[in-house]
Amino acid sequence: MRRSIEQLDAAKDELQGELDAKTEEVAEVRALMDRQAREFTQMQHHVSAITGKEDGVQRRMAEREQEIKILRAELNATKAAMEETKQIAQAKNAEVQELVEDIQTLTRENKFVNSEFTKAT
Repeated sequence: MRRSIEQLDAAKDELQGELDAKTEEVAEVRALMDRQAREFTQMQHHVSAITGKEDGVQRRMAEREQEIKILRAELNATKAAMEETKQIAQAKNAEVQELVEDIQTLTRENKFVNSEFTKAT
């Protein structure tokens, strides 16, 4: 009977050792799970922050693209207005040249009439 008790006691000690090892293992796994849960939460916050920044960058980029589109339209309008002004200036320049020629012709005619009038008097 003593032997049976010793065997039972040895089996109990062995089982207690296994239980202690499993308890430690469970504690380590729980600690690992807690650490991973914290890391996962941190990663979620990090991803949320990056997503927020990306949204802001996308919004700013869309605003810049719209601004560029508006500036290009303004540039094209300014180029068209400049071309129109250039054509008007060329037309006015041609008109001025014609007027200068007319004045020169009138001046020559006036000199001729004056010289004829001087001869006649």
